[in-house]
Amino acid sequence: MNKLWEKHAALTAKVREDHLEQKAFGGHDITHALMVAQYATLITEDERTGELAWIAGMCHNTDRIFPEIRDEKLPSVKVIFIRSKVVSYLDLVKGIASEEQELVIEAVLEHHKKNSDADNPVTVVLKDADRLANIGVNNIVRSGQHYSNLLPFDPRYVTTSDPTATYRDPKTVLHDVRCSLEWESWLRMPKAKKLADRWFRLYEVFVKAFADQLEETGLLPYPFPQDCDAAYQQK
Repeated sequence: MNKLWEKHAALTAKVREDHLEQKAFGGHDITHALMVAQYATLITEDERTGELAWIAGMCHNTDRIFPEIRDEKLPSVKVIFIRSKVVSYLDLVKGIASEEQELVIEAVLEHHKKNSDADNPVTVVLKDADRLANIGVNNIVRSGQHYSNLLPFDPRYVTTSDPTATYRDPKTVLHDVRCSLEWESWLRMPKAKKLADRWFRLYEVFVKAFADQLEETGLLPYPFPQDCDAAYQQK
C-alpha cells in the first residue's frame, strides 16, 4: 500500500500539528483523517484521482476541529474559512495543478453532503472513503463517546427503530449506530462496496444482539416501558 504520508510529508506534518493544537482527540482526530485518506487510495481505479482524494481525506476534518468555525451558524462564513484553510494546506503539496486544487477543495466542502450527480470524481471517492472509515468498529465506540449524554439504548425499540428518533436527534446511542446501516446504499465505488460488506454485516449483528440479549433474559417485550420515559427525563 502506498504511504502517501511520506510523499506528502509537509502536508501530513501540518495537518497533524493542527489536530494536536486543537486537541482533536477521538472522533474526528488525525487517525480518522489518515484512515479516510488511505481508504481513498484503496477504492479508486485511477491512481491520480486516488492521490487527490488522499490529499482531500487528510484535509477533510477542517470543518470539525476548529471550534471557531465548527460552531459558526453562517454557511458562507464556514465556506470561506474552510476554503482558506485547505488552500493553505495545498500550498504544501508539490506538483498539484490549479484545477486539481479546485477538485480537492470542492471535495472537502461537499464531503458531508448527500450524493449528487454533480459530485466531481474526487468528491465521489472522498464521500465513499469517509463512510468506510465511519462504519468500522471504531465508530461504535465513537458514537458512545460523542453521545455520552444519551441513553445507551431504549429496550422498547430493539427490534424496530424509535419512530421519534432521527439522525440529527438519535435519542439513543443504539439508534445513532443503526443509522449508519443506511449508508450501504449510498456507496458508489465498486471497491468501496466490496470492502464495506463485512462492516455492515457486523453492524447488523451488533444491532440484533440487543434484542437477542433481552429475549434471552425474558425481557422482550420490555415489561416496564414506563420506566424508559423516566430515564429520558433524567437525561
